[in-house]
Amino acid sequence: MYQYDVKSHIKRNIFFSIINKKYNFSRVVGGCEEVLEQIFGDVLLSRLYPSTFINQTGIKHCRGILLHWPHGSGKTLLTRTICQALNVKPKVVNGSETFSKMLGESEEKIRELFADAEFDTQEVGVTGALYITIFDEIDALCKKRSSTSSTRDAVQDNITSQLLTKLDGFAQLNNVLVIGTTNLSETIDAALTRPGRPETLTKVELPTENDRLKIFDIYAKFMLQNHLLDNDIDIEQILFGTHGLTRAHIEKLVRLAVNNALRRDVIERGTLAIGEDSAEQLRICNSDFSIALEKVQSKPLDFYKGETNDM
Repeated sequence: MYQYDVKSHIKRNIFFSIINKKYNFSRVVGGCEEVLEQIFGDVLLSRLYPSTFINQTGIKHCRGILLHWPHGSGKTLLTRTICQALNVKPKVVNGSETFSKMLGESEEKIRELFADAEFDTQEVGVTGALYITIFDEIDALCKKRSSTSSTRDAVQDNITSQLLTKLDGFAQLNNVLVIGTTNLSETIDAALTRPGRPETLTKVELPTENDRLKIFDIYAKFMLQNHLLDNDIDIEQILFGTHGLTRAHIEKLVRLAVNNALRRDVIERGTLAIGEDSAEQLRICNSDFSIALEKVQSKPLDFYKGETNDM
């Protein structure tokens, strides 16, 4: 029988609260507490300690994270937040867009991504800067290696092999962090997740009701601050209707609710000539959210592939 570990849960909450106190994540990526706690605890913490102490331990930094989640769960927002916390401007590689451009030059492109990190390691050593490369849709570049002899399979195999060589080959780079994002973790070559590579596989689940409340508060915060939500808002009803939806859906829900309120206001006034004083009287009502929720729920999840930036 599964037993809930209360002490472990409390420790995680304390750890995240300490992280959040410094980086204020809850105002930006609500609902990702457990993911951020795992990433910081297992991957990033050693990079935040003085390098002199970490060198004394003899350990190597974790060189990669593989984030697996459904479309619209916030991968762009989360990866950007990690980079901001580490104060690093990343190189971003879009797998699906880049693959076709790599035919004939795949290995060279991968080598170029790590050239600056290699140069810094040679010139400065272990105290050099951190270099982050984000492989968005990494499954498009590093699929399971094939036994066939097609050109496409050969290129993908070369890309995977070159990436693995750069991460844990003879000239290991300790100043590199690779973040791979995917919706299809089962298609990625298993060698990519072995120790010394993007070994930390983190799955981002659909948000819980409490998570959805935090996400809703983030996207509705300006309306809350400016008192634009009507008193008839039934937040429990709204959250119940968002069950099974992603962060992107909730962002769209809030946007559609505002658009519904604007449409309703135009119809009531009978004109598009609305001044600032008139606009100040408008409030977003529960009915605006109900209509928006029907629109969001009427589309299958796959409809949103590519529609948002996963914010």
